[in-house]
Amino acid sequence: MIESLRILLLEDEPDHAVLIKMLLERDKLAVTLRHVMTEPDFLAALTAFAPEIVLLDFRLPGYDGLSALAAMKERSIAVPVIMISGQMGEEFAVRALKAGAADYLLKPNLQRLPAAVRRAVKEHQQQQAFLLAQVELRRAHDELEARVKARTEELELANSSLHQEIADHRRTEQDLRDSRTLINAVFASLFGNVGVLDQRGEIIAVNEAWQRLGQDHSCQLHRVGIGVNYLEVCRAAQNGGEESAAAILNGVVGVLAGTRPEFIAEYSCENASQSLRFRIFVTPLKRPEGGAIMTHIDITPHHLAETQVQRLSQELAHFGRVSMAGELAGALAHELRQPLTAILSNSEAGLDSIANPGALDVGELGEILKDIAASAQHAGEVIGRLRSLLSKGKSELQSLALNDVVAEILPVCRQQATLNSTALVTELAPDLPSVRGDRIQLEQILVNLIGNAIEALKAAPRGERRLVVRTHRPAPKLVEISVCDNGPGIPEPLLERIFDSFFSTKSQGMGMGLSICRSIAQSHGGRIWAENNPDRGAIVRLQLPEWANSGPPPALPGSAATLRTAPPPTLSVRK
Repeated sequence: MIESLRILLLEDEPDHAVLIKMLLERDKLAVTLRHVMTEPDFLAALTAFAPEIVLLDFRLPGYDGLSALAAMKERSIAVPVIMISGQMGEEFAVRALKAGAADYLLKPNLQRLPAAVRRAVKEHQQQQAFLLAQVELRRAHDELEARVKARTEELELANSSLHQEIADHRRTEQDLRDSRTLINAVFASLFGNVGVLDQRGEIIAVNEAWQRLGQDHSCQLHRVGIGVNYLEVCRAAQNGGEESAAAILNGVVGVLAGTRPEFIAEYSCENASQSLRFRIFVTPLKRPEGGAIMTHIDITPHHLAETQVQRLSQELAHFGRVSMAGELAGALAHELRQPLTAILSNSEAGLDSIANPGALDVGELGEILKDIAASAQHAGEVIGRLRSLLSKGKSELQSLALNDVVAEILPVCRQQATLNSTALVTELAPDLPSVRGDRIQLEQILVNLIGNAIEALKAAPRGERRLVVRTHRPAPKLVEISVCDNGPGIPEPLLERIFDSFFSTKSQGMGMGLSICRSIAQSHGGRIWAENNPDRGAIVRLQLPEWANSGPPPALPGSAATLRTAPPPTLSVRK
């Protein structure tokens, strides 16, 4: 447990500062938090407060986290930095880590902050200890060289006594043994399971943690000891069908050959009782003969925590879909009433025909049966869409066309709009590139946005309520879908808050719909936000990255531009 920790927080929202302090203290971290909101206060606090760890908001008015990180480097302030942002994409996260940040977190996932702080402080302490050991090792080595040089000069000058020469030689050997002992102690103290490879990939040294790992977990690692060629081990694992072996083999070969500056990967290790997860780091060995240093770190607890978070997120998304089903019940009932009424009427007409055998027209009876089948199929499609929306299962990413997603969910939403005297219009751009996503989750976002817009339009006069679903490409490699209404709009102070968990403007709302939408958008590598139209009403935009590796999927019936004018299916009813 970290007894006391001075934390400097650069954040422009006081509420987030209070939340961060609460999360840290709740996790039994005794912290002294200095909260600053501007660049001058931040630079002054670096010297006056002397923080042990710094939390940076990635984006601030007139300032940003990368600039603050650069200012710390200019002042040679070597403390761990964790970057926090509300909308940090993968590109910005990579930039932050390359700039020197120890970790990065998204504001919706601040529950991970205490663990991230502990890990960053621990890694920093280990790094400082390692640097101190290096300095001590260098000092001992320099002292040893100086002593050897001095003794050699004395021997060359004196050379008067063989006994003295032997004694000096023994003393030098002892110093060398002491130096080797110190080097071995430093090597044994390194964090993780460390092994050293020569240029050919043969293991020439391992620390005690490497040996204990195989004994504690019954992994094959204890068999991979000194004298074993690690490359051959990877090749054997690859031939045995292990998926990660090929990638690890190529990475280690690249580092040994000098074509890669480093290699990092994750892999699984199965034993009789559990499944372990490891992260491997491979860096070049700085010596003329070449080689590499390889570190295996057990990240099983972290991997299990991430899996649990993903499962809970899927449970929460399913709950959101079930909640939406209640709001769509009226529209679904209205859509089912038409085919059921048609089935009843056609069945009665068929019975009437059979009751009068003399006037029975077999051809007409066949048409009646076809109409009944068509009505039943239409009702089945309505129920199928509902079952798909409420399905509870693992997220499946696939190549999707946004226009087809709109086409599948539009009939139910159109009925809901009709029941609320709202004109639902679609403006779908043709030839849109595919995106990679989960169809059910994207449909959930669309149903939620359309339902919210219909609810907002209840404040507008009947006859003027209009809702537009639009798809287009706002920029290269981006695809956007937006829901626009001409209602009263969203108050400016609430534009950002409406996506917060448990925040709702509805009297009966739970405040989870838009929060789930944002989580789904982020898990797809996209973003979602709301803004007011210049004249009236609001628009919510969802942007997703184009999936460059996928070809255009086949168009579904009723997709693209045909959705603008296609009426609901007409079901025949025979009297």
